Amino acid sequence: MKIFTKLWDGPFPVPKPDLKMKLTVLLLVFTLFQLRAATSYAQKTKITLNMQGVSVLEVIEEIEAITDFGFLYREKDLDLERKVSVKARKKGIEDILETLFKDAPVTYSISDKLIILTKKGNTTSPNNTPTSKEKTGENQQQFEVSGIITDPEGNPLPGVNIIIKGTNQGTMSDPDGKFTILAQTKDILTFSYVGFKRIEIPVNGPDPIDLQMEEDIMSLEGVEVNAGYWKVKDRERTGNISRLTSEEIAIQPVGNVMAAAIGRMPGVNIQQNTGLPGGNFRIRIRGQNSLRSDANEPLYIIDGVPFSATSLATDLAGEIFRTGAGTSPLNTINPSDIESIEVLKDADATAIYGSRGANGVVLITTKRGSVGKTRVDVNFQHGLGKVPHFMDLLNIKQYLEMKREAFANDDAEFRSFDYDVNGAWDFNRDVDWQKRLIGGTSETTNAQLSISGGGRNTQYTFNGGYYRETTVLPGSFAYQRGSGQLNVNHTSNNQNFKANFLVNFSKDKNNLPRVDYTNQALTFAPNAPEPFNGDGSINSANGAWGILGSPFVDLKNSYSNGTDNLITNGVFTYSILPGLELKTNLGYTTTKMNERILYPISAQDPTSIFATGTGQAQFVDSSIHTWIGEPQIEYEWAIGKGHLNILVGTTFQKVTRESKTINATGIGSDALLEDLSVASTIRASNNFLEYRYNAIFGRIHYNWKEKYLINLTGRRDGSSRFGTGNQFGNFGAIGMAWIFSNENFIKNNLPFLSFGKLRSSYGTTGNDQIPDYGYLETYSSPGSYLGGTTLIPARIANQNFSWEVNKKFEVGLELGMFKDRISLSTSYYRNRSSNQLVGFSLPGITGFTIVQANLPAMVQNMGWELELTTRNIQTKDFSWGTFANLTIPRNKLVDYPNLEGSPYGNRYVIGEPLNIAKVYQYLGANQETGEYQFQDVDEDENVSSPNDTQFVKEIGQQYYGGINNSLTYKGLQLDFFFQFVKQVTQSYRNAFTAPGFSAIGGNQPIEVLGRWQQPGDITDIPRFSATNSLFSTSFGSRWKSSDHAYEDTSFIRLKNVSLSWNLPMEVAHKLKLQQARIYIQGQNLLTITNYRGLDPEVSPTSLPPLRVFTTGIQLTF
Repeated sequence: MKIFTKLWDGPFPVPKPDLKMKLTVLLLVFTLFQLRAATSYAQKTKITLNMQGVSVLEVIEEIEAITDFGFLYREKDLDLERKVSVKARKKGIEDILETLFKDAPVTYSISDKLIILTKKGNTTSPNNTPTSKEKTGENQQQFEVSGIITDPEGNPLPGVNIIIKGTNQGTMSDPDGKFTILAQTKDILTFSYVGFKRIEIPVNGPDPIDLQMEEDIMSLEGVEVNAGYWKVKDRERTGNISRLTSEEIAIQPVGNVMAAAIGRMPGVNIQQNTGLPGGNFRIRIRGQNSLRSDANEPLYIIDGVPFSATSLATDLAGEIFRTGAGTSPLNTINPSDIESIEVLKDADATAIYGSRGANGVVLITTKRGSVGKTRVDVNFQHGLGKVPHFMDLLNIKQYLEMKREAFANDDAEFRSFDYDVNGAWDFNRDVDWQKRLIGGTSETTNAQLSISGGGRNTQYTFNGGYYRETTVLPGSFAYQRGSGQLNVNHTSNNQNFKANFLVNFSKDKNNLPRVDYTNQALTFAPNAPEPFNGDGSINSANGAWGILGSPFVDLKNSYSNGTDNLITNGVFTYSILPGLELKTNLGYTTTKMNERILYPISAQDPTSIFATGTGQAQFVDSSIHTWIGEPQIEYEWAIGKGHLNILVGTTFQKVTRESKTINATGIGSDALLEDLSVASTIRASNNFLEYRYNAIFGRIHYNWKEKYLINLTGRRDGSSRFGTGNQFGNFGAIGMAWIFSNENFIKNNLPFLSFGKLRSSYGTTGNDQIPDYGYLETYSSPGSYLGGTTLIPARIANQNFSWEVNKKFEVGLELGMFKDRISLSTSYYRNRSSNQLVGFSLPGITGFTIVQANLPAMVQNMGWELELTTRNIQTKDFSWGTFANLTIPRNKLVDYPNLEGSPYGNRYVIGEPLNIAKVYQYLGANQETGEYQFQDVDEDENVSSPNDTQFVKEIGQQYYGGINNSLTYKGLQLDFFFQFVKQVTQSYRNAFTAPGFSAIGGNQPIEVLGRWQQPGDITDIPRFSATNSLFSTSFGSRWKSSDHAYEDTSFIRLKNVSLSWNLPMEVAHKLKLQQARIYIQGQNLLTITNYRGLDPEVSPTSLPPLRVFTTGIQLTF
């Protein structure tokens, strides 16, 4: 009490404090003394060395390797080859330097982490280039060149080596990142720093050179990764985080950044659903955790703001994106705006996101401004795309033989609608519909402009882009995107206040037909008639397509969707005291999509039973708005030989979704299709949903001696998707790591080991990915009765369901060998998801079909992830690096009480993966009859489900990964990346009907010629049949539900090749450029597979990813 009152010398009386206040004040006083007692790095760092008979240079390199010290000296001032012996145990750096240079004419000075060595009696500091008198043969005028060097976050970088290329003259940046060097015109300055890429910049007079160093993705040293609410050195992270950099994105000609990430990150399975521009991607991070197929999406965060990757496209899109769940909102994010993508996977990395982190977290960080004079980057590329592979199908001769044989086998006559064989269609016509419908050439145009720069306090960057991609389909269809982003960083003079502002706006438009014509390209009869007349109208003469009309009308119907996407974010940070910081993250995003589909009268086939003689139009406007606020307080404190970090924050988030739909029919003129006033009938509907989410979260991190690390995270979530009493859930994790390479016994006994870390984590995350208001009962109006509105129950209430919980465990080992020339990382993980949230099926007698509920099921995902990085060759002019990753995932249903008696009894099997099919066993064609033959399990002479679908077929991926090689020689750089997948998916045969059936869609793969023809034939392909309905049923309901409908679709793909050439700096300098680069890129160039369909990555009837070649030029002013 006395101590407290003596500390207070103000004019107001001091109230008598209670015990809590005493403890609080004492803790505050202790904290302040600790902050003031903080010592410099040189004073607190203790070093242990045991080196006998080594050179001075080897001792310097060892000190730099085990500490954060950097040395600055001139080689001519030191005898670096002098042999010395140094033995020190927990000694300060000054003691070691005294021993090292005891009998040498060398003096030293220490500035924080920078050690400057000079020759005794030499007045020239190595931090200044020798004067012109010290140089020989120099006739040109010299001048001082100065500048500031920063890291990608804008923080000053001390200890950066700056050398005049071709000489041994140089300097080093000071603790504030500043440098000064004597140079002359035409000199080239080389900047190098551990963990960052080497940069060369030509001298242009005495103009300042301020630059931002770029991280070297092949090096762990010094690289920081985004962990969401904090950043951490890659070497010191306790969680599992995979990273994709802007350099890896830039070498790929893609419109969606997810396409650039395919195969490049372990544990992250990304599949492209279609080769059509604007299509979606399927993303799974460490497998399927939830029984609900739509509840396995990761959380996306763009610059601190949640972003919904759920498609807003509706059924208006028809079949064009049916396998891709609509268009991808991520298309609105310009890949050129992205600095990095981090994927958080284990409990330690994801638990702080609570209920939103069960399926992993994808953090997208956009580019920011850097210190330096204004820099202008212009990048333009143009590319062409084609379908890489066509199937071998029957030609007209083979096709007609098949159809005639099919009718003969059935002892049937040609019917009036068998146009392909009854003479209605030309027997001499032989069209390759693959080339006609999906054999076009797509064009890609990509133009990007970036302007960046700024001073010490304020930096900015503006990015603008235009992207256009056409399709391989017949017609003028295209996807277009225009985007702009402004990012401004500001720091006060005293460094206490920091602010970052981001505005990102994009507008895209996708104009496509409603039908993906890939299926028609595979199955149309070779003699099917021309789709259009010479004037472009539908070819319907003489009922060419039958009563159903032309299948090409959708090429004349106009479908388009336009999306406006806005992301705004402000991050404000204020340092109250040294180590104590307040931070607030405020964000707002909105995505608006408008869909239009117009059915003109001119697109109708008048011979079709669907022709109405009037036009029709449909309009849908959808939007999603997200607000988020996250105030946080962070405290850093040096305790003993360790470092403590405490973070506490809270989240307030609100999401609204709304849509409006209008359907207008009976429009008499194609010119008035968008004029609702002329429609004879208009139907309208609307929908509005609101989701609220609140949370409090915290983190405690302790790093002791840069050897032992522990990370504790926790979060309490509240979600509006649950009823009273179940709205809140608690989640948390613990992560630990031991950097054993910093132990002396490791250094002494394993000198080749430059880095070694063992880490582990365990914790829980949650999942609330269910429809809003599922706990409430709802009503709908089926119509009117006696002039009044009627209401009937539409959904039954259930207030009792609660959070789905995912318990995650992981252990990992990371190694660096031979000064990190070889880096290896391996992880084992096991995730168990319980309390499954599903729509539980109800008996029809209840009056309802489904109710939201928890199922007592447990799903397990486990697996191994491996990463290998090697620097195979590293010389002055040539380097070759390799990066490889491998994922071996395993998924299974661990527990489900009374599964057999549940609605899912015929869908899942305990001990088997979720992604299975219970199928018939196909026995091939019956040798006597040539018909389909299946195993009759219950021997009742009636093959039917579920009694005979007892064979379990595992579908999905057994392992996947990729291998990237990067080679550089002076200004040339070659990158090539192979993706590989071991998997079982649908057979290409699912795209076809039974051989011999159908007219328009009756073509077949060439291998059907190996069909059964006579008794005794042994083959998998049954006889041809054209009219046997039982035969068709066997194919449709049994063969497509048999083990034969699935096959090994594994593949190895040359996913990407990029060749670029940077003009020599001397040439660029003459052209008044900082840099000039010319490049050629290719995507999906070669696929090695036994799969005989179009592409093993997509479904048999979807347009495959295109083979794309682009050329481009990038200029920096």
